Amino acid sequence: MKKNVLFLVLALLCFALALPAAAETADDRRITLSGNAEDTFVAQQDYYTEGEYVFLFFQKVLTVRGDMLAIVEDTMATL
Repeated sequence: MKKNVLFLVLALLCFALALPAAAETADDRRITLSGNAEDTFVAQQDYYTEGEYVFLFFQKVLTVRGDMLAIVEDTMATL
């Protein structure tokens, strides 16, 4: 009987560890840049931001300027 209980507890523990810690949505990865050229943002994980004409995706450990979205939007508007 003790072996069955121990097996059941271990099986449940393995199952619980296999589940994701928390469900992540796209909004959890969305960021808002400041628009200031002196500011920088360092991505600790993959993030994205969106503008009127573009979506920008930032990979982990990438450093971007705070006005990067404005620069790319101006370029896209010109095109």
